[in-house]
Amino acid sequence: MIFVTTGSFGFTNLIKTVDNLAEKNKIDDQVIAQISSSIHTPQHIDFFKSSPDILRYMQEAEFVISHGGTGSIMELMMLGKRIIAVPNTDLADNHQYPFLEKLSLSGGLIFCPSLSEESLLEAIQQVKDFTPSEISFYPTALIDQLQIDLTS
Repeated sequence: MIFVTTGSFGFTNLIKTVDNLAEKNKIDDQVIAQISSSIHTPQHIDFFKSSPDILRYMQEAEFVISHGGTGSIMELMMLGKRIIAVPNTDLADNHQYPFLEKLSLSGGLIFCPSLSEESLLEAIQQVKDFTPSEISFYPTALIDQLQIDLTS
């Protein structure tokens, strides 16, 4: 099972792209999505707006396609999940993009910077053979691993 999470703000374009791929039978696995306030109502994947069992979906998934919210990404990484992370460029100065790019360079996840169907399909192929790096969540170690410059 593939789990898709959009966070509390929703991510309509991500849900549309995954739903379109499922409609075209380009995704073989069952897909379950947490769509939150996304405007698009999926027709070809299972979905819910929110659930108190979201952790269970994360744990049971073969891999997760996630928005780039820090909380979701860190929780998935602590679970040791294989992650395809897609930045929601409509939020707060596109802040998710550099965060996800850094995590990708450290080997923590597969970064899908574009929401084109081709890019997402390529990321799905990559994640199937992907083993995420272990990343420390102790704050100073995380800053060092991601080579974050706190002085600028």
